[in-house]
Amino acid sequence: MKPSPNPNWKFIRARERLESLRDPGTIMSREEFADECNKWLADKPDPDGPITANTMAKIEQGRTTWPRLWRRRAFRAITGAATDADLGLYDKRRKRQAMPPNEPYAGTKPVQVADTACEPAMERAGLVAEQHPPMRRDPIPASSTSHRSAVSRLGSFAGPAAEAYVSLVRSIMSATRIASEHAMDAGARAVSDVTVEQLGDDVARIARDFPHLAPAYAVDETLRVRDLAVGLLDRTRRPAQQHDLYLITAQAAALLASESVDLGLWPSAMEAARAAYTYGEVIGHNGVRAYARGMQATVAYWTGRSSEAVGYAEDAVEFAPPGVARVRALCVLARASSHRGAEDEVANAIAGADDARADDGHDVLHDGIGGEFGFGASQQARCASTAWLQVNRTDKAAAAASTALTLTTEAALPGVPWSTIEAEARVDLATCQLLAGQLEGAEETLAPLWAMPADWRRIGLIGRLNKVGKVLAESTWRNVNGAQQLAALTGSFTDSTSGPALPSA
Repeated sequence: MKPSPNPNWKFIRARERLESLRDPGTIMSREEFADECNKWLADKPDPDGPITANTMAKIEQGRTTWPRLWRRRAFRAITGAATDADLGLYDKRRKRQAMPPNEPYAGTKPVQVADTACEPAMERAGLVAEQHPPMRRDPIPASSTSHRSAVSRLGSFAGPAAEAYVSLVRSIMSATRIASEHAMDAGARAVSDVTVEQLGDDVARIARDFPHLAPAYAVDETLRVRDLAVGLLDRTRRPAQQHDLYLITAQAAALLASESVDLGLWPSAMEAARAAYTYGEVIGHNGVRAYARGMQATVAYWTGRSSEAVGYAEDAVEFAPPGVARVRALCVLARASSHRGAEDEVANAIAGADDARADDGHDVLHDGIGGEFGFGASQQARCASTAWLQVNRTDKAAAAASTALTLTTEAALPGVPWSTIEAEARVDLATCQLLAGQLEGAEETLAPLWAMPADWRRIGLIGRLNKVGKVLAESTWRNVNGAQQLAALTGSFTDSTSGPALPSA
């Protein structure tokens, strides 16, 4: 009976180390790996047709040890392996042949040169055909100046020692030539720095305009930039470009997390935030990691997991660089703590955020780009108002909401019809006014909201209005006509906004 082949564990582990693009955190299946390879091969001259899960199975079971050239290139490109040997791939037809023993001096080991030592680099440089013959060891032509020079260095030595030396020199010269050509190939594959710069500008523009963009439009633009950046990552080998593209991809993932929160898509928001954190970890960017942990905390407290939210927020504070990043992280911690009813923790976090505002920061996201990655004084005040309201400190909540409204009015941009910060601060202030028995004040505060188009209404605003509805449903306002009219306006506003049911803010 023919013995069963040995499993190719190197190949199996290389696949299992990859994260699935559709479900980060899980092991990439054979089918998914085959799909990624086929994408890479889309414009390549692979004569064998699409790679399938059965193709993967044969390789992993050791039944196929030497796939054709383009497939090996695809496997190396997807896994990041430097050589075929790193993936456990080898050609059964080629055996390494040691040169005849050389014994010019006692104790000298024979020189051996493997035929396929440089083959992966040669393949990447496009120098090897599919059925590449073994390198010949013919005598060096006498006309070769470089080789005559090499031989002359042996002086009066001759015979096997000279042959071994010449073979070694020839191998070194061949390897350096291959390295040079491979470097040129790598340079040719790099994308233009201007292209990477443009993508960086695009993602920065989305972040800066984010508070004034309709969520659906923001999602479309973010996905466009994200897809382009991921595509360019497959085309460049320059470390600096790869770092910049990973940072752009991280920013896009972070924006997708925020956009998913705005739409109430909690699983998607958490998934995108985890992806952003992972990208930040890959490039060692604490600003990205702080923002991502803050988004995870936001998802957690909106979905009723307050203890988990505090844990994420504390991580955000730990990662946050000085400046705006730390202000934001402490504000998120205040919100997370408020959902646990921890008034002292809320006060400490808000005070810490006030202190952090005085520090200069140099983080590229929070201090450089700003916008959604920034956290202005109006956002800080709005966040404080919501946190104080959550722990029933309406006096402090009203003061913070009024501050937020004043700051947004002063910073209002011409031609921008709606401001999320202003809208949410209005709802916080109106809630405080209703709790204080000031119906007319609440009606006046909320009046500008009712004209806001449905596609501009973010979940943060809707969740806060749910709290207004709960206050108006209490016995104090149940039989008051004006209060019930306000409740009807609030219900109509929230009902006309597509999205899942939400708790109050």
